[in-house]
Amino acid sequence: MAKLEDAKRLFHAGDPDGAVALVAAAAEDGDSEAGLAIAHWRLFGLYGPRSLPQADHYLRCAARTSAEARRLHLYLRANGTLGTLSHEQAVEELRDLAVDDPVAQQQMRLLNAAEEEENWRTEPVSETPSIRMVRHLFSSAECAYLQQMSAPRLRPSTILDPQTGARRPDPVRTSVGAALSPVEEDLVVGMLNRRIAAATGTDRMQGEPLHILRYSGAQEYRPHHDAVAGLENQRSHTLIVYLTADYEGGETAFPELGFRLRGRQGDALLFANLREDGRPDLRMRHAGLPATSGAKWIATRWIRTRPYHVWKDG
Repeated sequence: MAKLEDAKRLFHAGDPDGAVALVAAAAEDGDSEAGLAIAHWRLFGLYGPRSLPQADHYLRCAARTSAEARRLHLYLRANGTLGTLSHEQAVEELRDLAVDDPVAQQQMRLLNAAEEEENWRTEPVSETPSIRMVRHLFSSAECAYLQQMSAPRLRPSTILDPQTGARRPDPVRTSVGAALSPVEEDLVVGMLNRRIAAATGTDRMQGEPLHILRYSGAQEYRPHHDAVAGLENQRSHTLIVYLTADYEGGETAFPELGFRLRGRQGDALLFANLREDGRPDLRMRHAGLPATSGAKWIATRWIRTRPYHVWKDG
C-alpha cells in the first residue's frame, strides 16, 4: 500500500510516468497490491495503452502471494482473455483455491449444484420471426448470485454525447445497469454464458459481456432495435433472463408483433434480430415496459454473428 500511496502523490504532482514506473517496479519485487493495480491498468488501458501480455505478467507476479490475483488470473484464462483454459481445468484450479478462499468456495457450491439441477427447455413463441422462451435456464440461486455480485456496480444508463463527448443520461434506457466485463466473468458467470450458448446454438465467444439491468418505478427501456447500424459483426440474437419474479408489469413488448412477454424467475426470452439475408428485422423492435410495482432485474446477452471480445475487437 505504501508504494501505491507514493504513486498517488506522483500522479497528483503531474508525473504519471514516474507513478507507473514506481508501481511496476514494486510489482516486480512481489508487492501484490501493486501487481493487481498495474494489471488492471493494462487490462483497461489506463495510464498507458492496453496490453494483455503485460496484464498477464503482472497478475502472475501478484498471484504468488494474493488469492485475489490468483482468482482473477484464473477467470481471465478461463474466459479467453489471457488464454484458452478449458472449463474442466478451470474448475480444478478453483477447487484448489477453495481450500482456504471463501470466494472460491461460494463459486464451487454453485458449480456443483448446476451439475445436478440443469434442466432447461425451449418453448416456441413465434416461428417467423423467431421468438422462443427458454424455461428454467438459470436456477434461483444463480439469479440471486448475479444480483449480489452486480449490485455494487450498478450505474445509471448513459450514452456518449456526440457533440460534447461527455456522458449523459440515456433517453431510451432509464434503468441502472452493470456490464460484467472479463474481469467480472468468474467461473459462475462463465458457466452461465456457456449455458446461454448451448440454449441459443451459438459459440460462447459470440456473446457480448453479460449485462445486468434493474428497473424500478418509472424506469423503462423505450422501443428500440438491438441491431446496431453499420455494425459489421452484427447482433444476431438477444437473450434476456428474468432474474426476479416479485414485481408487476415489466413485460418485454414487441409493438409490431402485438406480443407482451414475461418469464418466471430463471426463464429466458430469446429472439432473432436479423432477417435471413443479415439485414435487421424491423419487426423485432421491442421495449422493456416499466414495472408497476417492485423491481425487475434481468440479465441480457447480445450475441454476435461471429466471435467477439470486448477488449480485442472494440
